[in-house]
Amino acid sequence: MIIAIAAAAIMIAYFVLTPEIGQLWSILFFSFWSISFILDAWITLANKHLMRYERNILLPVLIQRYGSVPSAMIMSAIEVMLMIAISMLFMRSLMLEAVAVSALAFGVAHILVFISNLKFIESYD
Repeated sequence: MIIAIAAAAIMIAYFVLTPEIGQLWSILFFSFWSISFILDAWITLANKHLMRYERNILLPVLIQRYGSVPSAMIMSAIEVMLMIAISMLFMRSLMLEAVAVSALAFGVAHILVFISNLKFIESYD
């Protein structure tokens, strides 16, 4: 629940206030999303024996059908499409800054899930 609240708060704050975000911040937001996505995917795929606890219902299906790496690539593509869709929905146009803020929100969600997974793995083992 805290993950959804954090991600929603970031996006709501941006789409209500629409502050000017420079190119450097956009790059940093996309970089943060990329790194946090990789960390989340790494810890999830490294602990396949815990896949039955995975909250993302699509991931186990994709892994079963396509394998680990293609599934992670598919999930990242889906997230990018969602980021673009969110930008289009709220801004009525494709704005790189809005997509970058969505990337930041997705990145925060991934890093929080990564931390949660670390704690869960420690308590499980």
